[in-house]
Amino acid sequence: MNIQRLLPLFILACGFVIGLRLGVTSLDGKATVRLYQLGRVVAGSNQTVKKPLLLDERLTRVENIIESLTVVRSEELGVIGIQFGNYIPEYYQSLCSAYSKIEIVLFGDEIATSGDAPKMIISGLCPSDPNAKILTHKLPQIFPLFLISDCKSSARIQDQIELSNGTNIKTVNMFDIGVDEPKWLIQKINFIDESNPVNTIEFNHQEIKTILVNKSPNAIRDKIFVSCN
Repeated sequence: MNIQRLLPLFILACGFVIGLRLGVTSLDGKATVRLYQLGRVVAGSNQTVKKPLLLDERLTRVENIIESLTVVRSEELGVIGIQFGNYIPEYYQSLCSAYSKIEIVLFGDEIATSGDAPKMIISGLCPSDPNAKILTHKLPQIFPLFLISDCKSSARIQDQIELSNGTNIKTVNMFDIGVDEPKWLIQKINFIDESNPVNTIEFNHQEIKTILVNKSPNAIRDKIFVSCN
């Protein structure tokens, strides 16, 4: 009687062991383990999962680039610029190892000359740090937009200039307007992979607004302004 009761349990245990063995054995008969990346099975591997590689979700969402964006004034560097959230599409890749170039379009809000608002198109290298070994939620480096010295002197930027760090600035409809006059609104941000341009990430004004509102529905901030003052 006891044997009859134990038989189903014995069969169930055997089935579990066989299934487990099949689950870790490849078609050629070699034993493997399942490799998980960000909670997904991606391949068979002879290496075990390294827990430190299971990155925080905030580092892997493309929206984090905008959600974590902050405008920074650095008296030490003499610039007003932006720090971005650190998007990581693959392990060991920060934002600037995945995208080599940034292009930002600033729009002069509530000011126009002959009906046309001033614009600044700013492009330069993504500010990566080759010596950085820790992946953080935010890039520690600043992408410069203005020189503080230009803001203090109410300078009128030429049609096209290049900052000392290689950042290129092209102006449209500036005329006699100084860089400190408009309330600059971020209209568009592009992250460009120069080795494979199809990978470009683009955030237009509406997409930026949507990301900010979704993050904090009750927040006042649904636009990003850059002040020269």
